Amino acid sequence: MSGLGSCIVMNSCLIVCVQSGISKPLPIVVVRDPTDDDTLSLHQKAMKVVEQYRAEARHHKQLRDERFHKAEEAFQKGRTAIANYYLQMVSEMMK
Repeated sequence: MSGLGSCIVMNSCLIVCVQSGISKPLPIVVVRDPTDDDTLSLHQKAMKVVEQYRAEARHHKQLRDERFHKAEEAFQKGRTAIANYYLQMVSEMMK
């Protein structure tokens, strides 16, 4: 319980006035509950964006890995110019 001048807050809906002993309802204050459907839908929207970025990151990693593998194969076959081309592509992706 916390004091409010001459009144004491008993719970979120009731004030008991110490001087007169009269109880009266408090105004209702709406506070957003984190488990509220609006909050969950905002969370779900945010997670959808996160998943889109993760998918894009996976795609870029796959492209980078493929190009690195092509560079490795070209180098093993003695095609250094082609290997350098793919390594340059990988290097640009890393920026």
